[in-house]
Amino acid sequence: MGIRLYPNTGCVATLETLAGVPAGTKKKLLELIEFHRGDNDNGRKFVDALWDDPNNKHLLEFDMFETWGWGRVNIPENLIENEVDDKNGGVIKNVEAVKCLLKMKEVTLPEGIEIEDLRGVCWC
Repeated sequence: MGIRLYPNTGCVATLETLAGVPAGTKKKLLELIEFHRGDNDNGRKFVDALWDDPNNKHLLEFDMFETWGWGRVNIPENLIENEVDDKNGGVIKNVEAVKCLLKMKEVTLPEGIEIEDLRGVCWC
């Protein structure tokens, strides 16, 4: 099954570190979203601001990480059966299983981030 893998944490500082962006990036992204909320253009001005403005490079990187996570992964059935009930989306919190999935994706955690900081991985 091809699904996308994400960290399970809601900690903004951890997510920003994993995405490789400076602290405060999520806040700036939310401010940009709010600024363009009233635009009647199906999000076009927001997308243009995100993609075309070089000052928004970190916002784009964070948005891409939140959207795509670590990318597609095929989770071995035995990990799913041992950890969750839903094969189409769910969470694995077992540290060894998380390490296995990160290794499959060739993910190296940034300095200062421990496997426990992820609070597991989730997919959908």
